[in-house]
Amino acid sequence: MMLALLASVTMVAQAYAWDFGVKGSAEATFNQASSKSGSDADAITTQEFGSAAGSIVISSSHSSGDSSAAFSYKFDWDDNYDEVVKLSGSTKAGEWTASSAIDFDRDSDSAAAEDRPNIAITNGTSTIHMGLIAPVGSQSTTGGAVSGGNVAFGRDDGGIGAYIDEYQGVGITHKVSDTITVAAALQMDKDAAILGEYSNVTGSSSLSTQTTAQALSVSANVGPVIGFSFGTGENKAVNSNDNSTTGGYKASLTTMGLGVTMDLGGPSLAFTYATISGTQTDSVELKADDTGMALSFSMPMGSDSIVAAFTSVSQKTDVGGTAVNASATGLEVGYNTNIGPVSLGIGYGSSSYSADAGATFAHDGGELGFDSTAVTGKSDGASSSDLEVKMAYSW
Repeated sequence: MMLALLASVTMVAQAYAWDFGVKGSAEATFNQASSKSGSDADAITTQEFGSAAGSIVISSSHSSGDSSAAFSYKFDWDDNYDEVVKLSGSTKAGEWTASSAIDFDRDSDSAAAEDRPNIAITNGTSTIHMGLIAPVGSQSTTGGAVSGGNVAFGRDDGGIGAYIDEYQGVGITHKVSDTITVAAALQMDKDAAILGEYSNVTGSSSLSTQTTAQALSVSANVGPVIGFSFGTGENKAVNSNDNSTTGGYKASLTTMGLGVTMDLGGPSLAFTYATISGTQTDSVELKADDTGMALSFSMPMGSDSIVAAFTSVSQKTDVGGTAVNASATGLEVGYNTNIGPVSLGIGYGSSSYSADAGATFAHDGGELGFDSTAVTGKSDGASSSDLEVKMAYSW
């Protein structure tokens, strides 16, 4: 029965010119980590070998005239078992080409997740996006080694860059010239994080909020590649009566990111600077102002490379007029090479944290906006170091 099914699929694939492929990956690691939870805490050191399976991906693609489609079925383990089914396609009519993708994700802890795709249409110069969009990027250029050391930005383990992700809205990307591209986007959604990142956690009694935000970016290749993104928005209660009792139930966000990449004829440098200013208001106003900076270096040596990165983040949290500060710095250095078909990375990283009395460096806020609690934050004097050797193989 299975042989007959396989033969049928093969004949159909040949008849309709679909290309099929299957790929997988795996990695093995050695890790030595040392950490201190505070300036007076004992150092804890662990050493371990480990391994992990990557994704198994079954893929197929097909093109016919001005239309094309690609299908994939991915099996993955990322804290739990995931199945992701994706179908993307594009069609050209005249000078315009439309494209979209359907992506369903089912994990072992829940039913299949709802997909919210976008539709894009382009003539090669201008591209219009509508749906779940991300035409304006964060401008993050942070590199590094296989080890841990880079410090988190956005208080939720994000990379340093404008605090912008994907969101429901409409946007346009326009190629001004061969070297300059601009983009703009408008977000309008209900009960959604501002620019896909910063949520209103003030607890509106109507249980419904409206989000409106705007973002724009410009990218220019003028020797170095320079990118700048800016975004601002607001989330507030839909029910205006929510504002008449214990506060405004409002959140606002302003963020920017500047990324610069410079090719020095082999070696390359990358720099990112970003800021986040967020406010959440109910009976008390909470203000969060963060600044991040990252500097990366890469030196290719044939198929090998030496990499390094330095990151620095500062956080200021003001609750009802009382402000506290926290900061962190991180360093990563590494060497990457190949042994036949296997990639090998060796890296060392370290990070250190400081904070005012009663404050912590927040780094694990998740999707509910900024986290300023001591439960997940890094205390004053906390530090960590990480030595890692990683082998990876894909087939």
